[in-house]
Amino acid sequence: AGLGFFPSGKERNLQVAELPTECARTCPGLESYMADLTTLLGETNYVARQTGQLDLWCQHRGAVTCGFQSTECSSLVRGSWYHMNGLLMCACDACSHFIEANGVLLNGTMQYSLDEENLCSMVTTLRCIQRDQRCTSIFADGSPVKFLLDSNGLSARSNPTAECDCKASGYGTSFASEANASSCDESESGAVDFYINPFPLLMLLMLLK
Repeated sequence: AGLGFFPSGKERNLQVAELPTECARTCPGLESYMADLTTLLGETNYVARQTGQLDLWCQHRGAVTCGFQSTECSSLVRGSWYHMNGLLMCACDACSHFIEANGVLLNGTMQYSLDEENLCSMVTTLRCIQRDQRCTSIFADGSPVKFLLDSNGLSARSNPTAECDCKASGYGTSFASEANASSCDESESGAVDFYINPFPLLMLLMLLK
């Protein structure tokens, strides 16, 4: 999902779309969003650009919501509002370190490795994504995201010992600025699998971009 840009040439190249006049009138906040989007898409670092898109959607949430829900802006819309709204609720409201975790996953994938310390730092955020009702649509039955997560071991039938495993290895289970870190005595079934392969979540975010 996305708003205001489309692929151009190579898969990772994105081009900003032209803002239709009627769309700008209907959703005045989109002019500021499109200006920031133009700056962001000039970023040459792929990971920074991908995480920046999520951050931009949260910063301009009202304009993005208006754009998705207004017929005057239909030419700017990529994907469904169902998935976009689910992403916004999860990343912007429910799990404040969703974007930071996304960056860690992308960096690890680009470098073809993701060490245990970085994996452990995401445990609290991954638990949030699974448990919070505002993230439900990301894992909806029948969605390609749900299929990818399940087929790669990231299902609701999780490894409940992730927190304890990290503690035993001497690693924290949250980012430095994150409050209420998961602890080993708070583990319970039904959370996200602590799986070493980062590619399913990368594919998840690529599908939703």
